[in-house]
Amino acid sequence: MNSLRQPNVRNKLLAILPPQKFAVVAKDMEHVSLAQGTCLSKAGQPIDYIYFVGFGVGFIVAETPTPRGSRHLWL
Repeated sequence: MNSLRQPNVRNKLLAILPPQKFAVVAKDMEHVSLAQGTCLSKAGQPIDYIYFVGFGVGFIVAETPTPRGSRHLWL
């Protein structure tokens, strides 16, 4: 049984859901801790999970052709 309770959620999107909608989503959720530098998905690969960040910083790294290189970061 999932013990995730809405008052304990740090993610603001999940926290503002109406309780009935949160219950639908929460039944398939689990808390995970990720090490710094963990890659959550790669371009061209299927997405296995959706992550709702509770705290910390997430980055999206995209490779695009530019005159000075190919890497850009967005926060």
